Amino acid sequence: MMKTRYVLIVAALLAAVSCSKNLHEEPHSLTVKAGFEGGTQLDSKTYVKDANAGTIWWGDTNLDRILYVFDESDNKYSFTSTSTSAEAVRSFTCETWGGGDWKLAAWTGMLEANDHCTLSGSVISGSSLKVMNPQKVNNSRSFDNRANIAIMKPGDGVLKSVFGYLRFTLPSYAIPNETRISAIKSVVFSADENMVGNISIDCSGTDPVATIVSNGSNELTLNARWKDAGPTGYEAGVIYMVLPPGTYHNASLTITPFSEDPTSKTAATGTPFTVNFVGDVVIQRAKYADCGTLPSEEGEDGLVANGDGYVWEALACTVFLTGDSTCAPSESLRPKWGWGEKFGQYLCDGITLQNKAVGGKSTKTYISGGQWTKVLNNLDAGDVVLIQFGHNDENQTAADERGTTPEEFYTNLCGFIADVRDHDAVPVILTSLCRRSFTNGVVDHTHGDYLTKAKQAASDHGVVMLDIEQLSYDWLTALGEEDSIPRYMVSVDPYTDNTHLTETGAEEVAQMVADALKACSDPYLRSLVL
Repeated sequence: MMKTRYVLIVAALLAAVSCSKNLHEEPHSLTVKAGFEGGTQLDSKTYVKDANAGTIWWGDTNLDRILYVFDESDNKYSFTSTSTSAEAVRSFTCETWGGGDWKLAAWTGMLEANDHCTLSGSVISGSSLKVMNPQKVNNSRSFDNRANIAIMKPGDGVLKSVFGYLRFTLPSYAIPNETRISAIKSVVFSADENMVGNISIDCSGTDPVATIVSNGSNELTLNARWKDAGPTGYEAGVIYMVLPPGTYHNASLTITPFSEDPTSKTAATGTPFTVNFVGDVVIQRAKYADCGTLPSEEGEDGLVANGDGYVWEALACTVFLTGDSTCAPSESLRPKWGWGEKFGQYLCDGITLQNKAVGGKSTKTYISGGQWTKVLNNLDAGDVVLIQFGHNDENQTAADERGTTPEEFYTNLCGFIADVRDHDAVPVILTSLCRRSFTNGVVDHTHGDYLTKAKQAASDHGVVMLDIEQLSYDWLTALGEEDSIPRYMVSVDPYTDNTHLTETGAEEVAQMVADALKACSDPYLRSLVL
């Protein structure tokens, strides 16, 4: 059973900008006050985190006492601070400012001798602007202080981080009575796209946009922090990898563990091993995606997206299909087929399919008949449950016990979602298959409020919804009234059935569901389908 690693949100802080203006361009003193951006999610990070106060602070290093400011003519000035106290907002002053209004401020993590950034119009560039590789950790719970860059315009009011972050927790080595020495020496993040190299930053929009322009590499190494005291060794705990925002495909982590007590810089390391991300890795500006605690030995797990972070999960799982006869096994009722009978061919190796749909069932009778309990009793963490009901819920005759009101239907679906999540499994809501019903050559939407309530249940609980009704409506529209006949049982004498599928129809609807799953927003669900 998986163990979820919850994302810990890094706090941020507000700042204000003030400057004294002089209409003349004689040298004069100008002061800029700056802190780091924050927001309702408090999920940005730009250097030193005060774990107790829950905010980001300017530290006491020389790198934290210099800010570069450009005037309207793109001339660069060095603004410095004399502060030696950790603080949220810091004042930086230039005594020889002669540029009128200021245009852009940049914190680059570089001292003057090493900073070569220049501004041209709205683009800042220079050989010192780069994604550092390898990166090291300078402070506990922080990252390489040469690696980060933050930009501020007068209207921003705060320094905005240019980069995003991956966050890792390095596990402790098994040393008796010691829990602060890392079991991992380094981690390498790899993907199809470049993430390392010299960058330029376009500041013309609301947020700065970083682009790698030279010396690109699709691998980034992060090394554990060596400490000479308290205790001596490589430090376990939280570290951050700084990289450009974007979507990274075929991403993986290569982890190098220690093979002996890592209490010296020359401690022996074991064989590196690789863990794959399931789906794309999306890095957002000023936010971090948490990868939880890294393993120190090779296993069968992968990193699966979970909100803004990732959790470790076994790549094998079971997909359960729950629903009515449009999906259910129909061996004894041939030539009728449920689309679920054709669905397994679209799943990846290692994924098991359990078709637990039952003909004639509504959400109410699937519960009262005990089928839902049987599904729950077989759920493991990471399993997926596709839930497609509606046809029989719509039966409103007094003699039909299956019928539910739209409100009852909604309540039952919400209960299904909660039950699946209680088992650390993944619920997916599917709208009902469209009936083959035409009026004057146009396909009818026949599911009314039940369609709306299925969508509402998915939306209210933040689960993936596959709109199979709309997809099958489009499918029927494209086929037309005559060519759609062979897909439904109406084509088979003596039936006059425009609800259930033939083998041809089941095959095409199964592919429709697989394609919808492959195109959904959840990378874990996308990874299940070929």
